[in-house]
Amino acid sequence: MELLDLLKKRHSTRQFLNEYALSEEEKEKIKEASSFLPSAMHRYPLKGLLYENKARIAEILERKGQKSIGDCSALFVIYGDSNIQPNMGFLQEEAGAMAENILLMATSLSLASCWLGVHENTPFLEDLEKIRDEENLASNLLPLVAIALGKEK
Repeated sequence: MELLDLLKKRHSTRQFLNEYALSEEEKEKIKEASSFLPSAMHRYPLKGLLYENKARIAEILERKGQKSIGDCSALFVIYGDSNIQPNMGFLQEEAGAMAENILLMATSLSLASCWLGVHENTPFLEDLEKIRDEENLASNLLPLVAIALGKEK
């Protein structure tokens, strides 16, 4: 698919098929797409986590007020390492670049996606910090973006 066609086709989905699970190939391509991005001063401070605990995702997104998105297959959470890049502006910009790569790769794989905003002092931010801790990631990794992935209903 041509890039312009892909850009035109990409859209946010808020209704996912609950019973769909990402294939290993889809997971690998999503992860690979997340690795091709520019980085300020070549620091590469981002870490992507493909989180597939569907029960926990549903609980988190219901609490966020986005119950229908909770039927997604996975959340791709982008964390920024504040030890590697202390400039929050650079972390956010790089997270945006990574997010766009993931959204476009999902579209190219005929997957649905929805960018979920992460804001300070919210339960959603706290939930993504809990996921970080559950997955034994370092506490200096800050949740920046979450993307719901799956098949559109």
